[in-house]
Amino acid sequence: MINYGKMRLEFLQKALAQDTSGDFCFRVLHPEVSGPPDMKKASAGYRDFIIGNRALLDLVNSAGEGAPVAHYSADEIQSLFSAQIQGSVDKYGDSFLTDDPYVLAEDKLQTCQMEIDLMADVLRAPPRESAELIRYVFADEWPE
Repeated sequence: MINYGKMRLEFLQKALAQDTSGDFCFRVLHPEVSGPPDMKKASAGYRDFIIGNRALLDLVNSAGEGAPVAHYSADEIQSLFSAQIQGSVDKYGDSFLTDDPYVLAEDKLQTCQMEIDLMADVLRAPPRESAELIRYVFADEWPE
């Protein structure tokens, strides 16, 4: 999980470096709003990074299938998450708490920077907590 978080942070940083307006990075994050990024415009280094990390993504997606793992409770995760992201909430205000990609599209550069800051904040937590936070942030469903 930690390696996935580090890879995702680097992935987003490299996506933002492709186009400092934030459009390329935003398209990576929210292709449903204005379509996926044009990979023909991506640097060879960025494309190589994606290809090189595909195996890690596949591994993360299949890791632990069927294996019981003791996770933090939803309340514990909420408490950890709130504490870990407070700096970003202070920095970005209500924008950081917005999850509507169409609203976020109004400032694509800030949206990308918020996502980068979120992953950096999560990775600053101790390893076990960081792994739980990554699961929480990227889980499709979280138990109540």
